[in-house]
Amino acid sequence: RGESEPAAAGERLRTLMHLALRQEQFLLNTSVQALMQKIPPPSGLQSGARALAEGGEQEPEELMAWLERSGYEIVNEVQERSQAARRGGLVDAWPPPEPCPVRIEFEGAAIASLRRFDPIDQRSLAGAAKISRVLLLPANDAFLARGGPPRLPSAYLPADTIFFWAEKCAPEIEPAAR
Repeated sequence: RGESEPAAAGERLRTLMHLALRQEQFLLNTSVQALMQKIPPPSGLQSGARALAEGGEQEPEELMAWLERSGYEIVNEVQERSQAARRGGLVDAWPPPEPCPVRIEFEGAAIASLRRFDPIDQRSLAGAAKISRVLLLPANDAFLARGGPPRLPSAYLPADTIFFWAEKCAPEIEPAAR
């Protein structure tokens, strides 16, 4: 597992994936420190993700091997981010950026259904549990280093990006009267 906490790593990966797949203009509000942090190159992120869709094909054994190589902890029952489990024709995985885990039901190599579930009682969430697709990101960004040397976040931004710098201005402080 990576050095950072799974939820924080997941949010970082989700943001990077959004930047890598962007198709329209956007505004990104971040800190100078974040812009100076070395991150995996875009090629590592795109090749490190696994998209699954209901009706698609995926060998469950190969998916479990990918999850393990991607930093997921293989457990008997998924209860935390960055964990995965398999029980017969079901594979459960909790990608770090997601609010809850996903259950992938297989019929052979065919993906019969995808649904979100509650990690406490292991039951499908009422209402919006069924989903048609899911993007599985690695459990940590250390896995993505195979895409090449780390880069600055500007590698994810268009060449014509406009940077705007604003410093927080403190009000003038009057010297204390003696």
